[in-house]
Order: sequence, then C-alpha cells, then structure tokens
Amino acid sequence: MSYKTILVQVDHSERSAERVRLAVALAGQYQAHLVGAAATGISAYIFPGGWGGDGLGYTEFLAAHLDALREQAKLAAAAFDALLKNQDVRSSESLMIDEEAGVGLSARGRYSDLIVVGQTRPEQTALATPPDLPEYLIMNSGRPVLIVPFAGTFASVGRRPLIAWDGSLSATHAVAAALPLLTRAERVDVAVYTGDKADVHGAQPGDDIALYLARHDVKVNVIRCDGAIGVGEPLLTLAGDRASDLIVMGGYGHARMREFVMGGVTRTMLRRMSVPVLMAH
Repeated sequence: MSYKTILVQVDHSERSAERVRLAVALAGQYQAHLVGAAATGISAYIFPGGWGGDGLGYTEFLAAHLDALREQAKLAAAAFDALLKNQDVRSSESLMIDEEAGVGLSARGRYSDLIVVGQTRPEQTALATPPDLPEYLIMNSGRPVLIVPFAGTFASVGRRPLIAWDGSLSATHAVAAALPLLTRAERVDVAVYTGDKADVHGAQPGDDIALYLARHDVKVNVIRCDGAIGVGEPLLTLAGDRASDLIVMGGYGHARMREFVMGGVTRTMLRRMSVPVLMAH
C-alpha cells in the first residue's frame, strides 16, 4: 500500500506554503501525483443572476464579489505551481474548484489517497476557508486527512508517529490509512486506551494491534494508558514526551447538516495540536 495521489489545500494564507512543502515531501517520498486545490468558497446554490432583480444593484455587487473570490483562488493555484518548480515530484497539477471549500475538496479528495489541510486559525477565517473545514473533510471525504498545525515548521512527518488506539472503528480506519507512513517509521508508539473495552483489547491490551502492525514490519512500542482517551490533553502531553512528529487517531463524532458534533479528544486536537495529526472517521 502506498499514497499515489495526494491532495493539498492551497489558499492565500501565510501557512499555505508550509502545507505545500509538507505535501511535496510526502509526494516525493511515495512518488505520488500531487494535486494543489484552491476552492473559491462559492456555494453552488448562489448564482450571480439570481439576486438583484429589483434594480438595487445587488447583482452587480455580488458578481464583483464572486469574481474577486475566483481571482483569489486562481492566484493561490498559481502560487502552488510556482512552488512546485524544481521540486522532486513525479507529477503535479493545480485546480481551482468553484465551490464551497468543504464540499469541493471532499468531492475531489475521494480521488486521492490522502488529503492535506491546514488547522483552522480562529482569527484568520475567511469565506473561502470556513472554520469547520478540517471537520467537514474528516466526516465527508471518506479519506484520511492530514491536518497541519497553523504554527511551527515540520522537518519530518511520520518518523516517530504516535497512534491513539482504543479499538474503535475510527481508530482502525486511521491506522489502516497511515500504514504507508508507519511502515517507513523509525519508531511507532501505540498508546492503548482500555477504558471499558476489555473485550476489544483482549487479555493483554495492545498485543493484538502490535502484532497486526508487526506483520507489516512496523517497529512497535506499546504504551498502556488507564481509562479512555478522554479530552485529549494527556495524549498531547504524551506526544511531547515521546518527541512524536505525527499523531494518528480516529476522528470521533457525527454530522448534523453542517454542524459537527465532535468528540472531546477530536475537538482538543483540532484546536491545540502542536504536530501534524492524521485523522480518519
């Protein structure tokens, strides 16, 4: 198993270049096709000719606003192309997606093996990049989502990953999606949270997931943690103590229309991550 197509979110933010740099490194490592996707943020339900029939000039104002959003997305795509010059990437392409970011990137991401997106920075949200974009992609793309923190530079991702394992379906999907990274890692820590799932973990919690990974030639170190994953703070502390450069975990929660009811550990990670996090639902 390998990543053969990687989709990276590009926009006009100052962190876009860091996301692209990380995606370029991954694409080079796996000889993958890299897609830089810039969404305009324009919902398919909005049409320039649909408003302003009363002569008040709303149609002209809306058209100018939509044109500005499209131009912004085109510039972001062009910046991606410029960053890709002289990079060791097998193949690449840039796309302008004329759609709301969550919907457009989710749809396009289904033709990729991995989606790379930025952590939401609350004070820098914009129409083209809604604050719930990572959550939306986790819940709707059907693909693993690698979320890059809005602060820091990351020389490597996946050399020392930390897996948050509780035997859940979401955690299972995340581990399977991360296998290309795990098989290349120098060391993989598996934090096993037993909670009340003794029947899931067996007599020796962590042995089953360790054996599964070992069959993929993954070097595993099991860390048994009392209780459930909880709200995520202990997991962040453990990642710091272990010098982890990636956290692999399930994206816990469910969606109601555009409102996402995420679990406590997922919310904590999306708000306070200090290293990239790979999530799958």
